[in-house]
Amino acid sequence: MPRKKSQTLEYRLFIMPQFNEREQRFTTMFVLQTTKFFSSFQYEISMKERVEGKAVHFKILGLRTPQLSLPAFGHAHFTKEYEGLRGTYMIHVEGLDGTVNSFTVRITQKKIVLVKAPPRRFVDVVVDQPVAASE
Repeated sequence: MPRKKSQTLEYRLFIMPQFNEREQRFTTMFVLQTTKFFSSFQYEISMKERVEGKAVHFKILGLRTPQLSLPAFGHAHFTKEYEGLRGTYMIHVEGLDGTVNSFTVRITQKKIVLVKAPPRRFVDVVVDQPVAASE
């Protein structure tokens, strides 16, 4: 009997409610970071993203070196802040190989709740926790 390919977690998607002090409004922050830690550069994740109705789509395009190429270490990351997301949303993350993970989250002004996650995934969703700084 052939062995099943084990799927490892390659990314963590942090989803957090934020209050934008400068603009004086509530937003939802999405931070996607690799589980892999890089010791030479703190890479940026190149991403194509869009919001359509009650769905947020992220397509991972690859990694790129930061604009400022000073040596640094940490996880590769992508950060995006959205305004006006309220209610139940589908979050779709498409990997480099075309695999899609879809999650259901409930977003309120003060709280994010993970409602449903796929059983096999390459992305782990973390809600309502601050992103760990680079070690």
